Amino acid sequence: MYQVIDWLNENELRAFPLLYNGTLPSDLLLDLQLIFKFHDIENTPIFFKSYKKFAGNLELVFGTSTEDVFTAVLPSPNDQTYPYYYRADNGCLVVFGQGAKALFIEASVTSTSVNIPVDPSSCYQFNNAWLGVSSISCSPNKQTAANLRTPTLPLVPTVIPPLVGDITFVAGYNFRVNINNSAIDLEIGGGYGLKMDCSTFFLEETFRDCSDIVSYINGVPPDATGTFRLLQGADINIVSGNTLTADFQDSFQQKANEHSLFVGLSFQQNDLCLPVNIPPSPL
Repeated sequence: MYQVIDWLNENELRAFPLLYNGTLPSDLLLDLQLIFKFHDIENTPIFFKSYKKFAGNLELVFGTSTEDVFTAVLPSPNDQTYPYYYRADNGCLVVFGQGAKALFIEASVTSTSVNIPVDPSSCYQFNNAWLGVSSISCSPNKQTAANLRTPTLPLVPTVIPPLVGDITFVAGYNFRVNINNSAIDLEIGGGYGLKMDCSTFFLEETFRDCSDIVSYINGVPPDATGTFRLLQGADINIVSGNTLTADFQDSFQQKANEHSLFVGLSFQQNDLCLPVNIPPSPL
């Protein structure tokens, strides 16, 4: 407490938190903390721009050379006990001294410009992580089952505005939520969250081209990472279902998706020779 009083007493006799006082009372401002979110204070100086009387109060305006960004209000200067602390909701702090009374007496109802630079050490720029979380959104958004927190299956795309207020994090398929104090750990991985089986369908029925999870191909299992490696041989093409080339011909009209594979011969119908009609030889 004594350190704070000593600090304020020292500031009554010097320009801080302004770079110079000019004609202003030296004990007008005893301390200052200006918080900025969207102004680059490293490259844009902040000024004590002007003051005026308004409804019996003393108003001080701070900002850049082109824009007002913060107004401090000292109510009824003649009736206050000093030092007077003015704290704003955005974190800004202005500590007024006895000099505020003298400035109020000479102030008019129209703004008096002073444009005195503010000491950079009293300005702080809070952005990015400093601002905390104001809303949460995700993409792509999927519809939730009625009166439940689980996704609608098959998945249904929907548009959800950013979420604000009290938000509940719940696990999903292959998605877990771990909350410890103020840390939220969201992680994706096999076996996390809700469990899947062969009856868990994320696609519409028309896009389901297999009834079960593929565990073997011709009795051959995947490798240790769960991967099948398919190598095409001579005259054989293997392509994904939604990238069929023009030279891939078949007579089917399947619904294809990015998880489908088509395996077929690479030659065309006109590459096949027609049967040779050889008349039977006489006996």
